[in-house]
Amino acid sequence: MREDHRKAEFYSTLLYKVGSSYEHPDEQDISSIVMNALVDDYDHSLVEEVGGDYFNYAAQDSTCIELQMPRGQLETAFVLQSTVMKKEPSDEVFRRHWDDSILKSKEKSSFISATLFSPELEALIETGSSYYQSPEGMTASLERLNLEKIRHWQKTWYGPNNAVLVVAGDVEPDEVKRLTEHYFGDIAQSDVPDRPFILGPSEPGYRQITQHLDTKRPLMLIIFNVPSLVTTTEPHSLRALQVLSSAHLDPAFTGAHLSPPASNMPRFNRGDTRLSLAFHFEGDPGEAEAHFWALLEDVKRTPFSQAELVAAIENASNEQKNINDTLSGQSEIIGLLVANGLPWELIDLEIAQLESVTPDDIQKAAQTYLIRERATVGYIFPMEQ
Repeated sequence: MREDHRKAEFYSTLLYKVGSSYEHPDEQDISSIVMNALVDDYDHSLVEEVGGDYFNYAAQDSTCIELQMPRGQLETAFVLQSTVMKKEPSDEVFRRHWDDSILKSKEKSSFISATLFSPELEALIETGSSYYQSPEGMTASLERLNLEKIRHWQKTWYGPNNAVLVVAGDVEPDEVKRLTEHYFGDIAQSDVPDRPFILGPSEPGYRQITQHLDTKRPLMLIIFNVPSLVTTTEPHSLRALQVLSSAHLDPAFTGAHLSPPASNMPRFNRGDTRLSLAFHFEGDPGEAEAHFWALLEDVKRTPFSQAELVAAIENASNEQKNINDTLSGQSEIIGLLVANGLPWELIDLEIAQLESVTPDDIQKAAQTYLIRERATVGYIFPMEQ
């Protein structure tokens, strides 16, 4: 738990250490089916009645149920979250969410963004790792599922010994401990199997794809396979990449007739992660990509000036401070850190680690990780009318 008494509210995050990266090919989307069944009849009216809000999601490495509640409603939150952990959904509920997953698997999406990619692009980025699931076989895999397997997945992965409970906000330690023991202490533990993560090759080679998707202007996506804080042996190099991805590169990009880049780098994956850059371009995509590689070579060759370094560190630090300053950010990040085997104290060390990055660190990180052998490139054009 984490005390923060600035507001008369708290966030309670219940995170299960299971997601799509735990699924075998014949189990695709089973984590999402189970999560949706568990929260199928969640008491939204009670949450709203006390002035709270509710969120849930199923991701690659975790599934999460989060409550935002006013001070004094901790017991209400724990009643709701422990009820989900004890629940045994009916066959009809499981069947309904299973059918929904089958229908969704047959839908074709043309959506694209700086952080959400097409299945074909994901296949190039993640082939060989536990994060890759073939979209072609998903419908057939779902249709081969059965209720016995879905129910077994729920009993196996959704017990208290495979969960992390984080409370951040206007709460007292004694109350959190007492209510946690009361509502979660007697729930039967599950027999959690070992599902090791399969890492893909660190330098799989240059990959490129051209697609016509839902974008108004031509978009270039360049994604580098890089270690996460879980898999790296050099965490300082990842902090250097964070600083680099926050650097003010707009003038260099606009000078090359490219839009200012948007960047993203998740850090708490249980497997490797990616640093993605997205920018709009005009004209020939090959020329635009060549401009990008030339700009990157300048970064590798020329150390950041002190002013550039200070600005980049400030940007990276402010981004994290803004997240860590929210109760939802605190509870989610601590949950992810613990779930993936990292010390929760990293949430308080991150800013100091960013501030210790030097120009030499940035050059070395760029030379090591931002190379063609780690790159997947997408030329994304508007759909033809």
